[in-house]
Amino acid sequence: MNFQRLFLMLFSCALLLGSCSGLSHLESAQSAFSQAAEIENTNRYSYEREVSASPAIYYQLAQTEIEQALKKERKLEGLRLLGHALALKAMTEWRLKEYGAARISSKEALRAFDRLEQRQSRDEAMMLALPDLIQLDSSRAEIFTFFATKRSLPEAEAFYAAEVHNLENPQQGGLYAAVEALEKLQLPPGAPPTLEAYFLQARLAGLQSWDRALDFMRQTILSGEAERDRLDERYSQEYEQYLQPRKAAALERLQEVLPGGTAHPVYQFWKLR
Repeated sequence: MNFQRLFLMLFSCALLLGSCSGLSHLESAQSAFSQAAEIENTNRYSYEREVSASPAIYYQLAQTEIEQALKKERKLEGLRLLGHALALKAMTEWRLKEYGAARISSKEALRAFDRLEQRQSRDEAMMLALPDLIQLDSSRAEIFTFFATKRSLPEAEAFYAAEVHNLENPQQGGLYAAVEALEKLQLPPGAPPTLEAYFLQARLAGLQSWDRALDFMRQTILSGEAERDRLDERYSQEYEQYLQPRKAAALERLQEVLPGGTAHPVYQFWKLR
């Protein structure tokens, strides 16, 4: 199995539609979502080629199809596919950056799994993690937007404490909280290595955003005069104490679950980040 296909599975890890071949809208939504995910992953991990098509086009198509499928909600529930359909809806909204809608859909999916006693499924694990995955995406966007213009040191410190990590209270900070939640996420029994690999990559992506935030903080500190040495040392310790150990642990586990270990292109991609 090549690495694009391996990580394509992570985006459609448990939307099991084989028993419901007559539900064309649901199948079409799954197909469009898979195409979008394949484009994203090829562009991200392939050093050989890029796909010119926009994944957003296919995510939008998936959204349209899943909305049509959910018009037959009772039928889906009778076939025990409602939770899976709602999970696909939430995932599609997430990829389209419709974060508020994605959070609502993920809660609806979890309620559907609970009603049908479909607990500890891979879809359920994705829905439980989705708020934290959204937080990682939104934090990254906020970091780059905030530091796109020159900021005073007090502004930068306040932003970093709220959006990334609070140095005075290490359990606070939006990005930190999301990374920690993913570290503690319990995978369902029998979960495939691909699912764990996906969450490890999500953690590494969050840590990459954290690293960029630290770079921005150092640039802000160096552009000023007051307490330069003390503050620079403080944020260097932040990297060594909180960020680097988490990255090392995630990379160590990633090489254990990937076929080929450290030689796998995806491991090499994250090692260099």
